Amino acid sequence: MAVALLIPLLIFCALGGARLAPRPDGLVLQSAVGSAVLAVAAAIVGVGRGRSMLGRPRSWLLSLVILTPLALFAWRVLVSSQYPNMMLEWHGRPGLRCFLLSCVLALGPLLGVLWVRRGSDPVHPRLTAAGVATAAGAGAWVLVDLWCPVGFVPHLLLGHVLPLVLLVALSATLGGRILMLKSSRQSKLVTR
Repeated sequence: MAVALLIPLLIFCALGGARLAPRPDGLVLQSAVGSAVLAVAAAIVGVGRGRSMLGRPRSWLLSLVILTPLALFAWRVLVSSQYPNMMLEWHGRPGLRCFLLSCVLALGPLLGVLWVRRGSDPVHPRLTAAGVATAAGAGAWVLVDLWCPVGFVPHLLLGHVLPLVLLVALSATLGGRILMLKSSRQSKLVTR
C-alpha cells in the first residue's frame, strides 16, 4: 500500500509539483486545504470498514460516490470565484492533460486498495469498489488541483470531474469482481 500511495506523489513531483502562478497563494491554499479535507473524508468512508466487518452501509457509500465529485467541484468553483480572473477560459487548455493526470495519479492507489481488499466484500462489492475509487480519485484531485491553475468550469468538468466519474464507474464494474467473496463468485457461476 505504501508503494501504491508513493507512486502518485513521485509522478506529481516529476511533473513539477505544485504550480502556483498565476494563482494567488490564498487561492491555492484554500483550494488545496478544502479538497484535502474532502479527500480525507472520502478515504475514511470509502476505504475504511467502520465498526462492521461487512464494511460501510450502502447509503454511506452511495452518498460518498455521488456527493464527493459534486463537493470537490463546488469547492473549486466557490474558491476560484472569490478571486478576480481565476475562472477565465485558457485557450488551448480544454482539460485533457488534467484528465490524463487525474487518471494516472488515481490508478496506483485504486489498484493497491483493490488488491489488498480482494475477495473481502460479501455484501456490496461493486459499491465498495466505487467507494474506493472515489477515495483514490479525490486524493488525485488534490494533487491535480495543486498542479492546475485553470478554474474555467468546462475545463474543470472535463479534466477534473469526468476522470473521477469514469474511474468510479470502471471500478464499480471491474473492481466489484475483485472485491466479491470467492464463494459468492462461485455461486454466481453455478447459477448461470
